Amino acid sequence: MALTGIYFRYRARALEAIGQDRKRATTMSIIIDGMDQSHCHVPYLGPLQSMDDPIVQHITAIKEHGWGVRIFRTLETVSKGADLTIYCILSQIEDWKSRHDNRYPEKIYLQVDGGSENANQYLLAMLELLVAKRVSKTILFTRLPTG
Repeated sequence: MALTGIYFRYRARALEAIGQDRKRATTMSIIIDGMDQSHCHVPYLGPLQSMDDPIVQHITAIKEHGWGVRIFRTLETVSKGADLTIYCILSQIEDWKSRHDNRYPEKIYLQVDGGSENANQYLLAMLELLVAKRVSKTILFTRLPTG
């Protein structure tokens, strides 16, 4: 029952962002998630059971409701963590600004999963700084349910 309520609130926020006039939009709704490294082997294993020297990579995706998906691919030289998550979110906010006459969104809805790279003190501090510096008036941070 509780998951149903969470889904409807999430959906309502996404629809709020999607339903805006694109020229006068004030709300940004994004969801961010990373793909487990075990699913990102290059080259693809195919029928093989293992490979000798796979390329280590990580895929992080951000879906901005009403605009599309951005993929961030990093190799083993960039660690998966709070820094990468913060970079991806700030990059998406800058992209929003470039599409909206150099204005930042007044409201940001951010949905993340419960991974340590997404739900940590550094990400929360960065979101608080965005409000303190008046980049955005309101940021609603929510964690997605498990599964």
